[in-house]
Amino acid sequence: MVVLPAALLQFRPKVPADPAEDGSQVAYGKFGENVSPVLGYKDQMNVHVKNNVLTGSNVLHGTIRPSISAGVIITFRYRVKDKTSAKHLRRMSGAVNYAWNYCCATQREAQRRHARWPSRFDFVRLMTGSGAELGLHSDTLGGLARQFVDSRNVARHCPAWRSRKKGSLGWVPFNAARAFRVDEASGVIVVLGRKYRLWFSRPIPSDAKIKTACFAEDARGRWYFNVQIEVAEAETKEGPTVAIDLGLKDLATLSDGRRIEMPAFYRRHEANLALAQRRGQKRRATALHARTKNCRKHFLHRESTRLVREHGRVIVGDVNAAGLAKTRMAKSVLDAGWSMLREQLRYKALRHGVAFEVVSEKWNYPDLFRLRKHRRP
Repeated sequence: MVVLPAALLQFRPKVPADPAEDGSQVAYGKFGENVSPVLGYKDQMNVHVKNNVLTGSNVLHGTIRPSISAGVIITFRYRVKDKTSAKHLRRMSGAVNYAWNYCCATQREAQRRHARWPSRFDFVRLMTGSGAELGLHSDTLGGLARQFVDSRNVARHCPAWRSRKKGSLGWVPFNAARAFRVDEASGVIVVLGRKYRLWFSRPIPSDAKIKTACFAEDARGRWYFNVQIEVAEAETKEGPTVAIDLGLKDLATLSDGRRIEMPAFYRRHEANLALAQRRGQKRRATALHARTKNCRKHFLHRESTRLVREHGRVIVGDVNAAGLAKTRMAKSVLDAGWSMLREQLRYKALRHGVAFEVVSEKWNYPDLFRLRKHRRP
């Protein structure tokens, strides 16, 4: 049993002593959401801009152009050579899982007593000194507390308990760059004196400022190192305007008459996936799901990068993918990846200084193609 300092017992919650639990998966939020596992492609990154977004009646998000004072947050993902280091990462993720469950118990005890909900700083104070006992860096506990409070505030209730038996994946956050050291020459990340070897598919820019990072495990048990960096924004780019109409027969129809075909990657692997599921081959089914996801992300990254590089302004419709996913077209809608394509266009446009608009299609469909010269047949 892992013994925590006396400060952790202030509320006296009942926390299951299960330090052998290997993992916990947390909705990334600020630690790298929607980061593609396909390595080596220089535009596979997440971008967040710290400026306000305009709203309008027809344009949902206004024309998004990066301002000079705003910084761009990019997430790089590197595969960990986890043949020998996976056991150490699983041990750390089990300790993170234990601390997360302690926060859950503290939150539920506060709700039972109708007391004020603990803040991130309250959790940090309660867990002060426990990092040495758990084998975690203090910034790991700080990042855990921040993610716990963010998840709780979004859901408006206590987050779920984390356990590998319940399918939670490994997650080890770092709240600041001081918790680790990057050695790109040797491809090593040093955390608490232990070296973790990585495949550095691309270098970290020398002028970038490292913000946060985390180790994360995927469904196949592979570990990745995600690091968030802040870089200077690109200058505003001038170029032609393109409007994009998303669909199912063709993935997208552009205002200049070009079309992007529907790849339908899930349909290609559907027969093999059904066969693996009938045979009870879970690892084979997981591998097919991962291959489908990686192929889709790679294709969308390639097309979105091409659109951003060729144009100075991108307009796309706000087709409701979540609503259509509840109809009989759900399989085709989810296989198309409309929301993923829109998100990639958004952050790549911000990264490269391209204007980006999301136009409402409700009662206003001609506005999306006000720049179109060709009519659809």
